[in-house]
Amino acid sequence: MSAKYQAWRVYPKASTHDEKSVEILDNLALEEVEKPIPGPGQILVRIHAAALNFRDLLITAFSPKYPVPSIPGLSPCSDGAGSIEAVGPSKNNNWKIGDEVIFRVTNSWDDGDVSNFKGNGLGSGDIHGTLSQYLLLDESWLVRKPAHLTWEQAASIAGAGGTAIQALFHNGISNGLDLSGKTVLTQGTGGSSMFCAQFAVAAGARVIGTTSSDTKSELLKSLGVHEVVNYKTHPSWADEVVRLTDGKGVDLVIDVGGSATFEQSLKAARFGGTVAAVGFLTEPRPSDPGLIHAIIFGAKTIRGQMAASLEMYHELVELMEKHRIVPVVGQVFEWTEAKDAFEALMRQSVSGKIVIKVV
Repeated sequence: MSAKYQAWRVYPKASTHDEKSVEILDNLALEEVEKPIPGPGQILVRIHAAALNFRDLLITAFSPKYPVPSIPGLSPCSDGAGSIEAVGPSKNNNWKIGDEVIFRVTNSWDDGDVSNFKGNGLGSGDIHGTLSQYLLLDESWLVRKPAHLTWEQAASIAGAGGTAIQALFHNGISNGLDLSGKTVLTQGTGGSSMFCAQFAVAAGARVIGTTSSDTKSELLKSLGVHEVVNYKTHPSWADEVVRLTDGKGVDLVIDVGGSATFEQSLKAARFGGTVAAVGFLTEPRPSDPGLIHAIIFGAKTIRGQMAASLEMYHELVELMEKHRIVPVVGQVFEWTEAKDAFEALMRQSVSGKIVIKVV
């Protein structure tokens, strides 16, 4: 009799594709599935923890906003950590039973320019993700887990951490993994923003953060952020950022808000500065015709951040181990509480990463 295991799967049951509607939680179903045997070049990983990203709401909602349509019955989530349980025949012999691993969001981009990225992603399309007790993958998806992290901490780093590495160190402003002499602006206390703040501080940058409360301000300062601007008390927060930088602006803005923050992000960037577009937490709105003037006459660069290469994941592990960086895990949910975890992400009620234990 074959062994079985549990996996969360998504089906298009809800009447809406709105990722902010609690109705999409009905799309999540906990099922028992057959435990697979790895074939040539494949690895079977026992997942110990999975973490959520905004994309997982889009995928669960079967939203047209996500560029890759997902199959009904997909296990979502790209972030996770686990240990290797079985190894299929391989010429490479890079992995062995017991190795502790995390996962790349995509296995199609090893190095070089982002044009090498082919669009496939773990936990999307027809590629099962980490919200599952076991995951069978080609060995090219695996990355060594940072040795100093717990399962829950390690599960949280691949998506947001990989994005942070690309935004900070692959936008032409760093010297390798060194940001000495540079000023970086981060927004809020979500996953990508927190990683960007931690990595930028470790790399020697001056970091300015924005947030909405004194409690979140103290959290950012505990990570080493040098100055924090409360955007509730400073609605024109870009002006305050420019003031803090003696009228110059910052070298790099990490923009996670999208339409609602983009104009101020441009204003906060120095002449010749860069805005790394990491997220779109706010709804689209008509664009200001003046934005193009701000870009041209400010000689500013706008760069969309899309996944991370294998090279970047190696940099991620290197940086975290060198500086003993521990990610901010905001809340850990039990395996059967996955729907509650998705709702917490939907409501943006947690500072740091949301993690689900896999038992």
